[in-house]
Amino acid sequence: MALQTFEDVLTAAIVAPTAISASTTETLIAPNYLLAANAMYQGKVLRINAFGVYTSAGATPGTIGFKVRMGTAGINTDLLICGSPLITLPVSGSNSGWSLEAYLTCQLIGATGNTVIGLGRAMMATVTSGVPLLFSLHGAAGATAPAAVAVSTVVANNIGVYAVFSSATTNTLQAFSYTLEELN
Repeated sequence: MALQTFEDVLTAAIVAPTAISASTTETLIAPNYLLAANAMYQGKVLRINAFGVYTSAGATPGTIGFKVRMGTAGINTDLLICGSPLITLPVSGSNSGWSLEAYLTCQLIGATGNTVIGLGRAMMATVTSGVPLLFSLHGAAGATAPAAVAVSTVVANNIGVYAVFSSATTNTLQAFSYTLEELN
């Protein structure tokens, strides 16, 4: 007998939220989603998809990083599930595309000894060649392999995707679409 699975969109943002501009603080790219207590079970997979545009400043635009966080506070100090390395922004980019896809997999449930693993990718269009740059999202920003993170599954948890610039220049980032889906 074949394994029966389903896909359920938990939240979607299809209206462009306010752009993140010149922020050196991790800032949400779309509203947090509050996952109910005990909603995670062993083997459950959540998929996050987001895309939009960015503009990078003049000769020294700096870098950007993406992070997926999960925790009870719903702020940028919640547990880091996965993150990108710092991505060098191209010089003078204007309305260039970016996208992010992440998978969060629950390995164990409970208040302690439980684990969620995050894995994914971020892609940024380059200005000069138009060739996208692909970056892995792993257990910690810039890590080379996924890592299990202890998250209490018996309490409600916020799931949020954050972006942060390395310098307070005139860089901007805007999400045009964001979805969080339950895959099984």
